[in-house]
Amino acid sequence: MDLDRPLLQRTTAAATGAAAFALYLATLAPTVALIDSGELTFAASLLDIPHPPGTPLYVLVGYLFSLLPWETPAFRLNLMSAFFAALAAGAAFLLATRTLSPPLPPDRQGARKKRGPTAAPAGTVPAAATAAALVAGLTFASSGTLWSYATVAEVYTLNTALLGLALFFFLGAPGSHSAWDLRLALLFFGMALAVHHVSALFLVPGALYLIWKRRAGASSLKELVFLLPGLATYLYLPIRASQKPLLNWGDPSTLERFFWHVSGKQYRSNFTPDLDTLLSRGWFFLKLTANEFTLVGIILVLLGLFLLWSKSRQLFVFIAVTVSCNWLYALVYDIAEDNEAYLLPSFLLFVIALAWGLRHVFEAAWLRGKSVIIPVWGLLSLLPVLSVVTLYEENNHRHYFVARDYGLNVLENLQPKALLLTMDWQLYSPLLYLQHVEQYRNDVLSVDVNLLRRSWYVAYLKRQYPGLMQAADDETDIYLKQLELFEHGRPFSPNVIQQAFVNLINRLVEITFSRKDPVYATVDRSEEPAVAQDYFRVPIGPLFRLYDSRPAQPLGPGRLRTDSFTNGLLELDPVMRRVRKNYALMCVNQSIYLKSYGRETEAAEWRQRGLRLDPEVEAMIPRNGAD
Repeated sequence: MDLDRPLLQRTTAAATGAAAFALYLATLAPTVALIDSGELTFAASLLDIPHPPGTPLYVLVGYLFSLLPWETPAFRLNLMSAFFAALAAGAAFLLATRTLSPPLPPDRQGARKKRGPTAAPAGTVPAAATAAALVAGLTFASSGTLWSYATVAEVYTLNTALLGLALFFFLGAPGSHSAWDLRLALLFFGMALAVHHVSALFLVPGALYLIWKRRAGASSLKELVFLLPGLATYLYLPIRASQKPLLNWGDPSTLERFFWHVSGKQYRSNFTPDLDTLLSRGWFFLKLTANEFTLVGIILVLLGLFLLWSKSRQLFVFIAVTVSCNWLYALVYDIAEDNEAYLLPSFLLFVIALAWGLRHVFEAAWLRGKSVIIPVWGLLSLLPVLSVVTLYEENNHRHYFVARDYGLNVLENLQPKALLLTMDWQLYSPLLYLQHVEQYRNDVLSVDVNLLRRSWYVAYLKRQYPGLMQAADDETDIYLKQLELFEHGRPFSPNVIQQAFVNLINRLVEITFSRKDPVYATVDRSEEPAVAQDYFRVPIGPLFRLYDSRPAQPLGPGRLRTDSFTNGLLELDPVMRRVRKNYALMCVNQSIYLKSYGRETEAAEWRQRGLRLDPEVEAMIPRNGAD
């Protein structure tokens, strides 16, 4: 079995991808997920513009997947993630094969075939290299981070697949007999840049590696034109923005706003040099890396890095520099969710080291005969199986209804033509999908209070709810003038802009009440104490309904579907647990509210329900429910 044979490589890569796809399909989320899943599915399904940097290639490819005839648009975009994660697994196998078995001169190929298995020096046992690459590829496929993003709609699996293909061709480019290795590497890399900015971390290490290997870089400059097809997809953003789509995040229709959006201007404040944060994130990433490939896998990765240092110094330096850049970026970029995904490029490169470590052990066993070959090869080949067994419950999203249930819990408790104010992205993102893609409860006027701090979102509200926004023209104009100062970096008064912000929201509430329509909020008073501060809040399901005064009689508690948290079919991640805590807090708020009317028995039941959901909630009871 010779790893250099293209047919064998392609067949094994396809088998690796197929096995990975079967795993992902078996654990695929059936509907919309939390974090950005709802927003991305919405943007891809309607060809709109999502959050920075706009991920134009993801949107365009996602739109094609949204046209599939199966299930719901959310399921189709989840399926897209599974497909590209499987492609990434196949690419990881190919990447490992390229680094393990570079092409040999013709005169050495025949000589190698004549060698007996026990006479083979290190690095020349084809079966060992094949097995090592296969195990490494399957281990990457079943690693926690890639697997978790393979089951929900997100950009990371597409980005990882493109990076894997780019690296496969790139590592064959120096000294290659085919100029197309570098060209294809640049083509796939340009496409990766059109999906996620983390891909840019390969630019400097990649250029240095090429120069080092070729001793010159000028001959490669003309090949940079192959970056353009991928980068050209960014033209989608200003073209589509000029058509005023429903979701027009950042409104990149002008050169200035295009640059803001593509460069992620609104997220620059997330870069932090705070030492405590850096140490905390560093420890988190170390634990994540240790858990990614299991303990045995990490030992083999370390062994592989040592072997790379000894036998392929240039490749080792490329990996070390790229991983260092990746880690530095992930450390200083402080975000609430998706932290693990930012290390996927490093994990992809660690596949190379894992394969080198595996090959070394496989060849050492080969030299000792069948009595050692069979148990060693057999046990190490089970590494992906160990990963699947260890991580299956954590990544099994077949019963992932948390996000959809959250959205339905809110929408089903709202009266017709209700105004909903929220600061919870874990709610608003699924609502974008449910209301705009599935067209459920379009009568509800949903407003994300946090997004209202951006001018593009004010424009979205004007298009979506023209009647409401026209009635608040004066407050809107005053606020937009202050917002323009803020967005363009001109001198502004924080107090003035905050007051204009609050005045606009309160005006929207007043207008809705004047029309005899209901107002609801998930906004905690501690988050925005001046918003709707004069209204009495009654807990209804997972949110509050606002009243002019305290109702004479207690109102019904509403519906609160909590099956996703109580049926034991889904292992909860930290974001899911935050949603569960919200539910528990609202149960306790309902208890406080009912108790204020003397309904002691019902109050006790709701309190116990909240404590069953999250026992820690008793120490976090907010006193803003019914007061």
